[in-house]
Amino acid sequence: MTTAGDIDSALEVVRARDAEAGRNAEGALSALTAGEGFDHVNQHFLQYFLWYTLPKKFMASLDVKLDIARALGEVLEAAGMPRYAAICRSDTTRECIEAAEEYGRGRKEYERAQQASGVEPPDTDVLKWGSIMGMREAAANAGAASALELAITAGELEPGASGWKKVQKKLTTA
Repeated sequence: MTTAGDIDSALEVVRARDAEAGRNAEGALSALTAGEGFDHVNQHFLQYFLWYTLPKKFMASLDVKLDIARALGEVLEAAGMPRYAAICRSDTTRECIEAAEEYGRGRKEYERAQQASGVEPPDTDVLKWGSIMGMREAAANAGAASALELAITAGELEPGASGWKKVQKKLTTA
């Protein structure tokens, strides 16, 4: 498990190498964690930040947004979180950030990417996720997203493979 100290130390490493990258990463971490530490951040939440919040809510140029994603990736790599760092540096992240520059394209690209990642909890026969969630539904959604992430890392779910959506639904209702 990555601790706040790991993140802080990694941020210092990045800041020492490049002050601007350090500032970018610090701003991203602050927005991502809201000062609550990294414990609640899962892959789904990181992707939401990178693919929706950063492109739509940060008032910065396209180049700066891309720099922020890269800087966050550097910190996560230095903190021992290579999977999350790879998401920050991925083509998908770049594509989502770029798509948000065009009216009407950003949300569609975000939704496509989130679905393709496998960690977006699907609707099931017994559960339909609302677009506006209360505290309990949001907690259940986060728990389901974490379970899907765990299944992917354990090799039990392979997004894009034959039958993966059926497995994803089963895991969501488990």
